[in-house]
Amino acid sequence: MQSTQETWKKGYEVMPSNIQLPAISFRQAPDSELKTSSSKLDALFPDDPQKAERSYRKTIRSISEVKEFAEQSLLALGFSDLSVAEQLQDLAAQLIKRFKLNYLHCRMDLVYTDSCRKFHIDNLYTRSITTLIGPGTEYKLMSKSNEVLQVKTGETILLKGLKHRGRSSKIVHKSPKISHLNTYRLVFVMDY
Repeated sequence: MQSTQETWKKGYEVMPSNIQLPAISFRQAPDSELKTSSSKLDALFPDDPQKAERSYRKTIRSISEVKEFAEQSLLALGFSDLSVAEQLQDLAAQLIKRFKLNYLHCRMDLVYTDSCRKFHIDNLYTRSITTLIGPGTEYKLMSKSNEVLQVKTGETILLKGLKHRGRSSKIVHKSPKISHLNTYRLVFVMDY
């Protein structure tokens, strides 16, 4: 395995600490206390109210806001175990310290479809993707063979975007195909 410094030069880093989900469980979702970035939730599966894709977004300016946002999002999405919120807060603290940030754009997504199907580089500085449930993000080197790597569930991948200072990224990424698996992904994303 390559060192973190070597992979960051290429445009990515798989963070060493795993986010642990002791017994995250799905329950009947309550009426949402949060507002999504769009005016309504997209109900992609009208026959099954449990399978409504949802995305919650918030720009945070303090570390404590990350935990509160994660807890509210998990509750609104129908999850009863909120222990992961503190781990996500710790991850945000690492990013804020490392990149000397005064804000992060946070997003919690519950996904049932093949979103983000094509390999790409995001048009931002840096993106952190943590897959809490389901298959992890896929990524590959642009210049090498077609070998596709995949982040494990619970791991966080940090990706340089097109706006990142210095060397441009040599890594492209995408969401894994899940529509045929009858499963879902719960993903926490932080951007700046």
